[in-house]
Amino acid sequence: SDLQLLEELHDSNTVKTMHYAIYNTDNFIKNTKGAIDYCTDNNLPFDLIPNMEVRKDFLNSLAKCYGLVFLPIARETFCRLVVEAKCLGLDVITTNNYGASKEGWFNAFNGKEMIDFLRTQTEENLIKIEKYIP
Repeated sequence: SDLQLLEELHDSNTVKTMHYAIYNTDNFIKNTKGAIDYCTDNNLPFDLIPNMEVRKDFLNSLAKCYGLVFLPIARETFCRLVVEAKCLGLDVITTNNYGASKEGWFNAFNGKEMIDFLRTQTEENLIKIEKYIP
């Protein structure tokens, strides 16, 4: 259902602002201030996207942006927000602290291709798991 929602938002948000999204959170590891400073220093317009009670509203706000700036302070192997941004067709600016960006699939897919890749991988992984769990 998450992938279906991302696909619907991808398809319905074909006109994007030229702004980068920054996740506005108090979680210092996500480094909102660093992302703001990066955009300011590089003359990139940005929108702060806060947590929202309705997940669809949050993702819809994200889908309207051109890209995402995510500069975590600590190592993060896989932050769902970044992959959701890729599913929505956004350009992603991140650091080596974001581990998934080092995987081949991360740069190979964007938009619907990323959604399709995740669907396929989910199905394949469920089959593998079923072999080991009676």
